[in-house]
Amino acid sequence: MSLQEEELVSSHAGQPEQASSLLDQIMAQTRIQPGSEGYDVARQGVTAFIASILQSTA
Repeated sequence: MSLQEEELVSSHAGQPEQASSLLDQIMAQTRIQPGSEGYDVARQGVTAFIASILQSTA
């Protein structure tokens, strides 16, 4: 995982559990449940997609 991806995933570390990261908010809009088999793969894909967007605009 790249530094940008790690920062994206942990962007709200240290804040109350009620606060969710942008990644968590995006994943909440999908129809994939956190306990399902493909959730982790989808989460990694969304993370890579966002990192790619951030790199292309920099």
